[in-house]
Amino acid sequence: AGARIEYEAPPVRGLEQHLLLLAGELKIDCAGKTYALAGQDCLRFHLTGATVFESTGAQTATYVLAIRRPA
Repeated sequence: AGARIEYEAPPVRGLEQHLLLLAGELKIDCAGKTYALAGQDCLRFHLTGATVFESTGAQTATYVLAIRRPA
């Protein structure tokens, strides 16, 4: 809980990510948009710039992240 991870740029531009939040709350800032997720929410996005993942609730955010390289 309270953790924050920041990436200045993706390792490969255009990476596709699928995130399933299993528990907790998670805020994701990606490509100028902010997404607030709660337990069992999912989000699909492409990495093109800076990204921030922040656990915003009192409970630790637990999630599954699948990554796909651009074609």
